[in-house]
Amino acid sequence: MKLSNFVPTLFRVCNDVYAIGTETSNPEYAQSGGKRSLSVGARRQLQRDYGLGAWQVSGALYGASVAALAPSIERLKALVLDSVHSTESHYCEIHFAC
Repeated sequence: MKLSNFVPTLFRVCNDVYAIGTETSNPEYAQSGGKRSLSVGARRQLQRDYGLGAWQVSGALYGASVAALAPSIERLKALVLDSVHSTESHYCEIHFAC
């Protein structure tokens, strides 16, 4: 999307551990005095607590109005949703701020 200039601004991808790390610390690490890393179960709980999946993608689309951006927004939704397999292990939610 960036290479085709469809999303001309910064396009950022980060995982849940990076995103959650800006909000809180690893509870297992703190409880163990720095001897234990984040377990899968604790990671899943933090994902639920913060409403995140394993990966987050952010970018920006600019236009004269929401109506002018509507076709681009729909195209982006289709690209993202088509790239996600529809299994229970995948989570995809798209948020737009206008």
